[in-house]
Amino acid sequence: MPRFADRSAWTTLMKSSIARLAPVFSMQRAVIEYAERYYLPASRDRAGR
Repeated sequence: MPRFADRSAWTTLMKSSIARLAPVFSMQRAVIEYAERYYLPASRDRAGR
């Protein structure tokens, strides 16, 4: 039987997953990654024209 069929077990699993993974997927990390991957390279390309 899938774990999500037991609401209590599913909720516990999700809370644990979020607590463990949230620091890795923070908005700060997302903004830095966006800037490094897209904004800065595009800015350099534009400046070089």
